[in-house]
Amino acid sequence: MALTPRILAVTPRYRRLGRAIVAAIRMIDAAPCPVEHLDMANDQPFGREGPGRTGNLNVLYLYSRAREIFLRGDWTHMLTLEDDIVPPADAISKLLACDAPVAYSLYCWRRVGHPWSLYRILFEDSGASWIKDRPLEAERLARNGEVRDVMGLGLGCTLIRRDVLEQIAFRQPATGRAACDWYFALDVGKAGIQQVGHFGVACGHIRMDPSPKIIWPDPDEPGHYRYERFEVPAPELEAA
Repeated sequence: MALTPRILAVTPRYRRLGRAIVAAIRMIDAAPCPVEHLDMANDQPFGREGPGRTGNLNVLYLYSRAREIFLRGDWTHMLTLEDDIVPPADAISKLLACDAPVAYSLYCWRRVGHPWSLYRILFEDSGASWIKDRPLEAERLARNGEVRDVMGLGLGCTLIRRDVLEQIAFRQPATGRAACDWYFALDVGKAGIQQVGHFGVACGHIRMDPSPKIIWPDPDEPGHYRYERFEVPAPELEAA
């Protein structure tokens, strides 16, 4: 008999961004199984958070701590839910329904062009987002909300089964330029563990500069994304 899922949702680098918090609460309330939410302090043991290796080491530190906490408990899955991601309310139920060792949601990177997070190709120092490599097929998958095998990527809203985390640790190579999510996806793939992407779990990605906006993947827009602009109260701006 299959175990009833018990999920630990982990949010590293916790910032009080209202849109993300409200969406996370709605998603957890709608989950078809018990979910505990671990908000992790914005520890920066390697120095002030910023781009490049220092920021990546801080992220690795938090995810490694989250994995240790998870493995000490009896949860069946860990959901990584980053503090700038706006998930749909049915994200957990849809990711669970994938019945896969690792199930990724779909969102846009914040960098120029906002490519989609689900990758078809992934190497140590390069890769190809599905929307860049096979745009017409990716558009169709998103419109139909389909699930496909992927090579990763991204821990914005990702469901990871316990046996995967027992086998695979988060890491950051000394010469690695990417964050630990990249190397996690590589290690999972090298171990022969299935990774899937749910094109129907479309999450928003908050970007605060130069003005507050949510970036949404959208197969019907020319650039495959759209902006939702919103007002942010002063306390949230300070926390961000």
